[in-house]
Amino acid sequence: LVLFVIDAQTGVVPLDETVADVLRKTAGDKPIIPVANKVDAEHLEADGIEAARLGFGDPVLISATTSHNKQAMYDAIQSRINWSASHEVPEYNEGILLAVVGKRNAGKSTLVNSLADDDRVIVSPQAGTTRDAVDVRFEVDGRIFTAIDTAGLRRRRSLENDIEFYSH
Repeated sequence: LVLFVIDAQTGVVPLDETVADVLRKTAGDKPIIPVANKVDAEHLEADGIEAARLGFGDPVLISATTSHNKQAMYDAIQSRINWSASHEVPEYNEGILLAVVGKRNAGKSTLVNSLADDDRVIVSPQAGTTRDAVDVRFEVDGRIFTAIDTAGLRRRRSLENDIEFYSH
């Protein structure tokens, strides 16, 4: 499952469209849920609706900071997962894997912390804080999830140093 996070306050930007194209080509049969983050209250939801034009259906409108619509996020995830009882469970159950992708400073780390109900990854207003993928394991209603917080996506020509190059 891929959670494609955009910043509702800035709207869909060209890099979001590029990421959407990449996901269409590489995600295969993995479900993709568009998520418009930074929708802090009901009256701001119109700002996030623009994410629907990326072609992955209606976005989940949330605020990772205030937990606005957090249950809607859980419901969207559960509705797209096949909870087959015949699924073999490995010795270490990492549960359902959720990749959280999007551009830099869209609120991906805040979303992962919100889903886990704990401050598990570093959150900063400075872009580029997350440099490596970070796995965060949590449980909701008896179901195990591992959210993978990814570094923000940038165009290759915008990479400023070696660390950003290897994070990319």
